[in-house]
Amino acid sequence: MIKFKKILILLAFVLCVSFVSAEHTANVELVNYTSFVETQNTNFSLNVITTGVSDYLKQINISIPTDNLDIIDYNFSDILSCSNYSDLSSNFIINCTNIVGDYNSFSLNLTANILTSSESIPINVYTLDYKLFMLTNVVYLDIYDDTTPPIIEEISPENNTFTNLDSMYFSIDADDSETGIDSGDLSYGECDSSYTSKPLICNENNCSTTLDLNYDHGYDLCYYFTIYNKGGSSSQSSLFLLNIDKEGPIIDDSFLNLINGTNDGDGILEINSSMSSDEAGIKNCSLIVDGTIEDYTNSIGENLTYTMDSSNDPYNFYVECFDNVGNSERTDNYTIYYDKIPPIISNIIATPGTTSATITFDTNEITNVSINYSTDQNELSGQVKRESFLDTHSLTINGLNDSETYYYQISVYDERDNIFTNSILQFTTDAIVINTNPSGGGGGGSSKPSCKEEDWNCTEWSSCSEDGTRTRTCEKLKSCNSITGYDPEIQRTCTYYGTTGISSDTSGDADSVDSSDEGTEFECSDNIDNDNDGKIDEDDPQCIVDGKYTPLRDDEGEGLFGPAVVAIGNGIKTGSKYAAYILIGAVLLSSVYYGYKRKRHPRVKKELIDKVIKEGSFKK
Repeated sequence: MIKFKKILILLAFVLCVSFVSAEHTANVELVNYTSFVETQNTNFSLNVITTGVSDYLKQINISIPTDNLDIIDYNFSDILSCSNYSDLSSNFIINCTNIVGDYNSFSLNLTANILTSSESIPINVYTLDYKLFMLTNVVYLDIYDDTTPPIIEEISPENNTFTNLDSMYFSIDADDSETGIDSGDLSYGECDSSYTSKPLICNENNCSTTLDLNYDHGYDLCYYFTIYNKGGSSSQSSLFLLNIDKEGPIIDDSFLNLINGTNDGDGILEINSSMSSDEAGIKNCSLIVDGTIEDYTNSIGENLTYTMDSSNDPYNFYVECFDNVGNSERTDNYTIYYDKIPPIISNIIATPGTTSATITFDTNEITNVSINYSTDQNELSGQVKRESFLDTHSLTINGLNDSETYYYQISVYDERDNIFTNSILQFTTDAIVINTNPSGGGGGGSSKPSCKEEDWNCTEWSSCSEDGTRTRTCEKLKSCNSITGYDPEIQRTCTYYGTTGISSDTSGDADSVDSSDEGTEFECSDNIDNDNDGKIDEDDPQCIVDGKYTPLRDDEGEGLFGPAVVAIGNGIKTGSKYAAYILIGAVLLSSVYYGYKRKRHPRVKKELIDKVIKEGSFKK
């Protein structure tokens, strides 16, 4: 008996354990779910997760109230075999059986039309295992009646914006705290005409798109946004204006034309930036001088300035302005001067005739010119002028008297009215030549006195040049007749011997000097270094090298009289014995001639004979 009781207790325990182990749990949740609004079609999923199942599930039953939801479609995983029907309580029942395999997770996807609002719709899920244990779970769909439209916040671009872009980013920020932002449109087109709509890309609080702007300058583009929430409500923005601006500012260059090419008085180039205007507004203006930005302003109305240095050369400049969208415009190139430097006169040459004189000179820049002149240097009352700008000048003064000294003064004016006047200079007109009767019958002469040697100022003679000449210049100091009086020589012939020679022969009574390169042999008459330069050469006063014998004549222009050089063979030979012969011959000839003239012309004065001896020539 006791043994039977123990068996019954063991069976009861096993049965209890069996029933306890057969119970299961189920967790039901909504997936891909947000709050919905009335009349909105919605998609959602039910996930059923079971635990503690000792054997396979037998059945899943889902009950949906048809007063709230109109089930349009549903689908399920392959492990389920489902069917649906409606019960007497107006519920839509989905019943899934024949669950194959040991699974503990199932999904059911549904599409339904929401029929009510402002409610929480219950969905009952029943799970039944093979131990006939049933578990009930309830989930709720929250339905809102969202009639509040989205709140529109910031819009870009702002109203009345200017742009020169070919495409532009359009954006709107919006908020909907109940159901969230769903979608939006951008409507655009020419103002007061039909509009084109373009869908926006939306996220939680923003919708945006990029729009091509293939429009010409001056086109006015109007646009607005429409934003929708998930409850079907919408908000529309105000109408905005976008100005298409693809041209630079307008610059009033009338002032620049006025100063173009002028000479500025104070050396400050000053231009007011308010001469530029643009619908988009001026961002900045710059003053560019000789290729460099010298001034810059961000404030319209400020002056652009540049301080110039005085120069003969022009300053080249222009103005460039930018508007607020990046378009730019620049003026033409202009020039302005700040020239306070007077011209420079050089190479003045006066070439007088008998009744006129031509004045030539150069200037370092192109100028006008005037020349005042008179015989009275204190009152230069005469004037000639030329009003054409040149840098090489030649003016002729006519109507002058012959053999008259005139004073003149040159004034030059450059293009910027800078003036330079040189010091007073002078010239003397030539005398008029009066022909006389060669036979002596009649005749006449100049009304001016004959020139004397002291009436001339002559320079020293130049060295012997390669062409065999030495020259000097002479200036007449007073008005006199050089035809009937003294007329100085200005050119003489000479023999060029190249570079300075060295002594090559010390024998005899003469010194022989040989040129080091291209000269010929010659001998000096005194064998003395008269100029103390360490050389016995043609530079010594008594070493005459003009190759001819002229008695008692200072051919070399050194102020000394003595024997000349005599050309002998390939060289030039002079020496004390030749000089002595020549001197004795000259004295004897002069004595004979003197006695002869005294006999035939007793009235011939001794002074004339002395002049012949001194000058070596005779003039009637």
